[in-house]
Amino acid sequence: MFYIGIFMVSIIIRTKNEERWIGHCLKQIKIQSYIDYEVILVDNQSDDYTIQKAKLVMPDIKIHHIEEFMPGKALNLGIINSSGEYIVCLSAHCIPVNEYWLEKLVNEIKSDENIAGVYGRQLPMDQTHDIDRRDMYVTFGLDRRVQYKDPFFHNANSILRKDLWEKTPFDENERNIEDRVWAQKMIDNSYKIIYTPDSMVYHYHGIHQTNKNTRYKNIVKIIERTNNKLDTLPISEYNIQAIIPILNVDLEDEISREVFINTIKLFSSISIISNIVITTDNLFKLKKMLPQENNLILIERENIHTRVVDVYAETIKSLKTKNEYPDIVVMSDISYPFKSRTIIENCIYELLKNDVDAVIPAYAEMRPTWIKDKDGEYKRVDNYEVSKKEREPTYIGLENISTVAYSDKVKNHQNFFNNKIEMVIVDNPYYKLKLKEIKSRDEFYYIMKNINKQYVD
Repeated sequence: MFYIGIFMVSIIIRTKNEERWIGHCLKQIKIQSYIDYEVILVDNQSDDYTIQKAKLVMPDIKIHHIEEFMPGKALNLGIINSSGEYIVCLSAHCIPVNEYWLEKLVNEIKSDENIAGVYGRQLPMDQTHDIDRRDMYVTFGLDRRVQYKDPFFHNANSILRKDLWEKTPFDENERNIEDRVWAQKMIDNSYKIIYTPDSMVYHYHGIHQTNKNTRYKNIVKIIERTNNKLDTLPISEYNIQAIIPILNVDLEDEISREVFINTIKLFSSISIISNIVITTDNLFKLKKMLPQENNLILIERENIHTRVVDVYAETIKSLKTKNEYPDIVVMSDISYPFKSRTIIENCIYELLKNDVDAVIPAYAEMRPTWIKDKDGEYKRVDNYEVSKKEREPTYIGLENISTVAYSDKVKNHQNFFNNKIEMVIVDNPYYKLKLKEIKSRDEFYYIMKNINKQYVD
């Protein structure tokens, strides 16, 4: 990027707690073939690590803050502080598909002085909900459109002329569709709006955010089967880190030490995991027994939380103070000693291809199942009476094996399991065994041998 004070294009990105996506967005901007641009972030009081992550990826990014958010007001604030002849509006959770995204927008709007604005194609990510996937496929097709009457315009991925904005800024009182209101005014003044399918972004949320319905899922399957589906972010673009909490008291017996070392070696063998983070109450003692692994990050903690989710949340905060911003965390401890690479990798892949916040290994229970309510009475939670073919199992989480989640969703134990959850079903009974049920080192290795013999990872 060339910084000479005045730029041809100013890219305005509005943010509110966009820690998960802002890094991916900015990294794709940095690879653009068109380099005469500046990036301006307008942040609405983010209380996560959006700004820190943005500065880490793009140190020269310009940041402005807005307290009372309205979509048009936020865009106007960014544009007022811009120097570009053309203004690009890009959502923080939109990721340019390739290095020609910006060039295609600029070439399109420069082709005709009567073009007021251009908006590009939006594609779903693997994690995007089926309703939004359907709407994006239907709305953003493969044919270029010239709109003389239709005011549809979308500021998730658009470019407009700054001189026209100076005469007609975005309406600061509209809570939604400020883009279409502006486009209608342009059309009323005899300007054109262009849709180009050549400038493409992946859009996590899509143009609507709606509830699940199997009908939408079927429509999406048909569309994706009859069109060429572009791959979204490759797994290599995600910063995936494993977190293993351990107390020194946990390592006082031989079996626990064996399990701990085996757990570290297992995670080290998974190439898509960049680092293994070990959080403990006594680093000095721990270092004496650690294997020589290059990807270990050691964090000493003072607070000994009673809930392990709180340990993970605190560890993620500690990582960010060290400029480590994992996109995804794999959380595991030694309480369930038997793990597998297949289970862990499947959990990661399920997270990336579903509209969920976390993935947990679990086993399915088809037998009658109860929970005890506040009055001490047992309440059935199964449907055992129906035929076996129609019976729905209950699922028992094995979260200590390898819960995988987006790091921004790991807050505390009070709300973590209220996130949107997917499950990877584990049918090997050995994985259900707890460490405290293993009586000797010989028994541990006997079970490991049986797992390797009977179940192929």
